[in-house]
Amino acid sequence: MSTAACAAARGGAAPLRAQSSVGEAGGPDGRGGRGVYAARDLRRNDELARVPFDSVLGAEAAAEALGARDFAGPPQCLLAGALAAAYVGEESCERWRPHALSLDWGLAGERDSLRDHPVERCRRGEIEGDGLLKDTLRQLTEAAGRVSRLAPVDDDLAFRACLLVLTRAFDLSHLRDGLNPALAPFADLFNHPSSTTLPERLQGVPVSGLAVQSTSDGDDLVVRAPRGYDPRCGDELYNWYGNAGYGKTGSVEEWREAEDKFYYQYGFRMW
Repeated sequence: MSTAACAAARGGAAPLRAQSSVGEAGGPDGRGGRGVYAARDLRRNDELARVPFDSVLGAEAAAEALGARDFAGPPQCLLAGALAAAYVGEESCERWRPHALSLDWGLAGERDSLRDHPVERCRRGEIEGDGLLKDTLRQLTEAAGRVSRLAPVDDDLAFRACLLVLTRAFDLSHLRDGLNPALAPFADLFNHPSSTTLPERLQGVPVSGLAVQSTSDGDDLVVRAPRGYDPRCGDELYNWYGNAGYGKTGSVEEWREAEDKFYYQYGFRMW
C-alpha cells in the first residue's frame, strides 16, 4: 500500500514519500537503502498512514494459512514461511503477497539491499565473523530449514525470508494479540536513526519523542508522526528498533555485545 493511497482514502495529499536513501555515488547508507521522508511540514502526532490489520502478518495468522497450527518452533519461522509462500504465489497467503513483492529478496537480479548485511557476508565466506555472528548465521540457517518445510520454497529463498523477518519484524502486541512478532506493510519502511543520519536539531529530542508512533483505530494500524517534535518538509522520519547499548550500564564488554547484537540483526551500527 503506497503512502499516496493511504492519504487518498482520506481525501488529502500524501504527507510522506518513500525514496531511496542511497547516495549519488551509489554507495549504500548501511540501513537498507530506503527511507521515509516528510513531503510537507507536519505537526507532532499527525496521522501519516493507515494499514488494515488484515494485511499485517502475525504468527497466528501465518500458522493458520500454512496449516501449521501445531508448529512448535520460533514464531519468526512462521512469519518467514508465510512471507515466502506469499512471494511464490501460494493462494493461502495471497493477502500478504503485495507486501512480499515489495521487499528486496535479491533473487534473479532483483534489488538486494541486504547483500552487505554481515550475516549474508559471513554466509558467502567474505568475512570470518566472531562467535556471535557465527551463532546468528547458524540460527538463521536452522530456521531456513524449518521454513522450507513450511512453504514450497528452496533453501536460498527460505534463508532470505528469514533474514527479511530478522531485519523487518517488530512487536505490535500492544495493539493486538498475536502480533509479536509482526510484519506490517509501510510501517517497516522507516529507518532507525543513527549518529550519522540524525540532524543536529533533533539530537536533543528524547528517544521517546523521536520515533513515529504505531497506534490503532478500529481495524487499522495507524502510523503517527513523532510526539517530540514537528517534522519539516524533507525530514527523514524514523522508527526505534532497539537500544543497541544506549543507556546501558555495566562493562564496556556488555555495551559492545549489545551493539554487536543490534548490528548482526539489522545490518548497521547506530553509533
